[in-house]
Order: sequence, then C-alpha cells, then structure tokens
Amino acid sequence: MITTIIDKSIHFIAQDWLDIDNLQQISTHKLDLTLSEAIRIRINNCRDFLGQKRNNSECLFYGINTGSGFVQNIAIDKTQIAQLK
Repeated sequence: MITTIIDKSIHFIAQDWLDIDNLQQISTHKLDLTLSEAIRIRINNCRDFLGQKRNNSECLFYGINTGSGFVQNIAIDKTQIAQLK
C-alpha cells in the first residue's frame, strides 16, 4: 500500500485501500484527512458523468433521480433534485 504524506499531520486519501494499520496510524497520531488531487478529479468526473446521465435521460437511476427503499420506482422531478442534495 502506498500512502502519500506531505505534512506529517495530514493523511491524503488516495485510491489505495486503507488497511487496519493505516487506520491505527491515523487514529494514534490524530492525523487530519484530506482527499488527494487525483481522488478529487475522479470524484468530479463521476459527478459529471452522473449529472449528464440524469439530465440527458428519462431512465431511473436509483437514489439519484428516484427515491430510495420502497419508493425506488418513483422519479423525482428534475427541478426538485437540487433540494435533496
């Protein structure tokens, strides 16, 4: 596992899995957590992808433009999605 630590008080969350040793180190040393730039880019890319799918399709995407649980088949109007964020 590769961890990126620039400042010894910060642990950068990268695409690597956190194992129990990493979690113990983070907890023991009370490290702050922050997302690496690569992860921020991946998150934004996924968000853009989902936004395009939602805006350009009438399909239902569970929990994105529908309710969850027993109302999973109920579409949420596009104008109301922003209120749920």
